[in-house]
Amino acid sequence: PDFYYSSGMFYYYAKQYPETHPLAKPLMVFFEEGNKEKGLNDLNISMLRGTYTKQESMMLLSYLYVKYENKPTKSLEYSEKFYFNYPQNPFALARYIEGLILTQEYAKAQDLLPKLRVSSSDFFRVFAEVYEALLEEKFNNRKDLAKQHYLRALQMCAVLHHKTDDLQSFCFLGLGRIADAARDRKNAVLYYRKAQDLAEYESVKKECKQRLQQNGQMANRPAK
Repeated sequence: PDFYYSSGMFYYYAKQYPETHPLAKPLMVFFEEGNKEKGLNDLNISMLRGTYTKQESMMLLSYLYVKYENKPTKSLEYSEKFYFNYPQNPFALARYIEGLILTQEYAKAQDLLPKLRVSSSDFFRVFAEVYEALLEEKFNNRKDLAKQHYLRALQMCAVLHHKTDDLQSFCFLGLGRIADAARDRKNAVLYYRKAQDLAEYESVKKECKQRLQQNGQMANRPAK
């Protein structure tokens, strides 16, 4: 059953990757055709029956459901299990807090955030900064504080060697919402465009598109 992890990952990404990166499409003719539904099903088999890949499958399912399937409630089912299996793991904690925020369980997320803030890793402290910004904006309604956290997170991303496009897209989208609320349409549109250029989360791409259309500023540019 552990081999279902590799087959599930292949079938899912063989379909998803060229959707996210169209330039890769010509290369996919050399591979078996992808199938997202089969990929998710194989990963579930690995999670339920695997010996060595159970937790990896759970983690990946949480990631795929929130990022590409845009089903945060479904993702939270997996990230919650993963976190309670590994409560001291900062990656498990970050995924769980993200799931709580995206399903609007803000109070739970805020209670857990201090635990992520004390991580020894700069990478996870950036996650904490972004989540702090989202909570200040959406839960506490303190947009000035949220803006400070978004900008600080972007500064922190600039000196990290990790890939931080997803985190930056959340920041730029949040800054766009705050600018819009302040009736600063010009800067709002600039922020939405920056978020759009970096975004791989379907939820972020969808919100950017909607907000740019509301402003009459939808970019006529090819997808990434």
